[in-house]
Amino acid sequence: MTDVNLQKKVATIMVVVDTTVKESDKPPTTKRLRIEAALDQTNNGWKVNALRQVPYSATGQQ
Repeated sequence: MTDVNLQKKVATIMVVVDTTVKESDKPPTTKRLRIEAALDQTNNGWKVNALRQVPYSATGQQ
């Protein structure tokens, strides 16, 4: 998902990050995070204004 408003100089993006977690006595598991970032356009480029974790369900439902 990406939303850009060039007039207001703001944007929102969402990224999905998969990480492998290994505890000493258990097999590795995959953890999935969805992160939404709010961006502001500045004279020096796009800068992150805020981050938030978005709930994830393996079935695709929130």
